[in-house]
Amino acid sequence: MLQTLQKIIVGITLVSGASAPLMGGCPLSITNAQINPKPLDYLGTGQIGFKLVEEGGRGVPATDLSGKPMCQFNVEMRYVTLENKNISNVTGSVLRYFDVTFNATQNRVYFKQKKDIPGNLVASTDIAIDVTQSSTSAEKNNGFVLSMDGSSLKKSQFTYTKISAEYDIVLSVTPTTLLGSGSKKVALDLQISEYNSVSNSGDVIIDIVKDNKLTFTLDASNHEWELQETPIKYKLRYIGNNGKYPPHTRKHVKLSGVFKIPANQKGNFVLSASIEEGNGEVNFKNNQDSDTMTYNGIRI
Repeated sequence: MLQTLQKIIVGITLVSGASAPLMGGCPLSITNAQINPKPLDYLGTGQIGFKLVEEGGRGVPATDLSGKPMCQFNVEMRYVTLENKNISNVTGSVLRYFDVTFNATQNRVYFKQKKDIPGNLVASTDIAIDVTQSSTSAEKNNGFVLSMDGSSLKKSQFTYTKISAEYDIVLSVTPTTLLGSGSKKVALDLQISEYNSVSNSGDVIIDIVKDNKLTFTLDASNHEWELQETPIKYKLRYIGNNGKYPPHTRKHVKLSGVFKIPANQKGNFVLSASIEEGNGEVNFKNNQDSDTMTYNGIRI
């Protein structure tokens, strides 16, 4: 009788250990689910975060009795997506215990357990995100839903977006073909547009890369802009309207230039301009443009 009882106790101990398969769903809990900042910047970036907690002190084996991962869960993102759609933007100690994949079509990050989880574990998870759509404080649609496979357990967090100024720039130079030696006159036109009907919260400044082959002066008609020079850049600062660039407005800045064609040389000259950060904008993906001039100073 004593030997039989010992066998029963040993059997229970094996099933209770972290390395022994368990029946039922994943025993982990989810805490500290959050999305930041609140509110998000429209077309900006943010972060989803949460923690996985093993509270029983017994640990969680990597697989169940059927050999499948004991714990699997996914994070469905709405009005946001994984930053640059790059799985390396999922970080945290959770990666020690879970394989992570991203399904761009479903806009979900999937987590699949790959090794035993020790008792009393607290594993952090951080997902860097891009904000793709806007929502209001009345209808908070920017966020995520975390679902654990085989369980009714769900966690979600939602917020809304604040709208920031949104600028883009278009650069064009004329003429684009320069022939002969010596100095040639060129004209530069910069088109600056604001699309979100929001005013700037800092100076609107345009940078033009300097080159010793090309010099510029600001046309007299551009009284709303101030031209400054540094050793490496021309800087155009908007000074009209007390420095507040009018929302939902398109303006042109015109500069006159002189291009010095190198003697007996030919080639392409790329002129680029960009809008500096710091004006309250959060989306910088369309803040640069360029145009190309072809020159030929070879004597025939």
